Amino acid sequence: MKLVTGGNGFIGSNISADIKISRKNCNLTNYDSVVEIFSKYSPSTVIHTAAKHGSAPEMLKDHTQYIENNILCDINVIKACKEVGVKNLIMLSTITSFDPQFSSPFTEDAINGKVNEKIFGYAYSKKICVGMCKSYQLDYNLNYKSIFLGNTYGPYAKFNQNGTVIHCLIYQFCEAIKKNTDVHLYGNGKVFRNYLYVEDLNNILETIILNQNIKDPIIVSPEKKISIIDIVEVIVEILNFKNKIIFDTNTIIGDQVKVVNNAKLKELIGDFKFTSLKEGLEKTIKWYQEKIS
Repeated sequence: MKLVTGGNGFIGSNISADIKISRKNCNLTNYDSVVEIFSKYSPSTVIHTAAKHGSAPEMLKDHTQYIENNILCDINVIKACKEVGVKNLIMLSTITSFDPQFSSPFTEDAINGKVNEKIFGYAYSKKICVGMCKSYQLDYNLNYKSIFLGNTYGPYAKFNQNGTVIHCLIYQFCEAIKKNTDVHLYGNGKVFRNYLYVEDLNNILETIILNQNIKDPIIVSPEKKISIIDIVEVIVEILNFKNKIIFDTNTIIGDQVKVVNNAKLKELIGDFKFTSLKEGLEKTIKWYQEKIS
């Protein structure tokens, strides 16, 4: 039996599982509550997706809240898994926890460095979960491990001004169509990232979880570099957007290029075909339009 935490969140909503729990039926900050629900379902596999997370501007503050919430939940989950006999555990970390001073494209080694102080609370909490999994491997020989996620998008995300990049852009263009206005975007559109359609993550996770030879965390992401302009052009085509797009080139947010090297992942999944940007955006936009209609 597979159990997913954060079952009502973006990632958790898109992951296949027998049981999904959320804050409605389990307080992950309370150890007894976690043990009780894990004991009730006796899962053989747990995918821990629950976390306090926000948009880039939101994570510039309240660092203590991010650290306290995420580390407490992570400790309770991993301890409860051991106590009730969960065989397989995977905890989601992120490339956000990488040392920003490492050269792009990032490899998994970028976790061995400093943390971006601008988003210190979230980034540091996600770095610590990697060490938790390693300690349980070393001390108890358990198949508990983590993965590094990059920019993931798809259904069930937060589509608003504070959403992550693709979800925010979809929201802005849909609102502009509804109000017959132009779209104003920060930056020059030449910020490059990798983007993973969440359905691909669901398909890849099973292989990583069950392979007990995989012990160290792996970057789960396509390697194709995609710019904001690339995303905007596809959204414009899908939505048949006719008004103006105005870039505020006086405001630059984030590094211009922040991409990954996914060589270790490719060794594992071979010629896995990642969902193209156009197909992923079509599915995501369709889901969002149906939700708001």
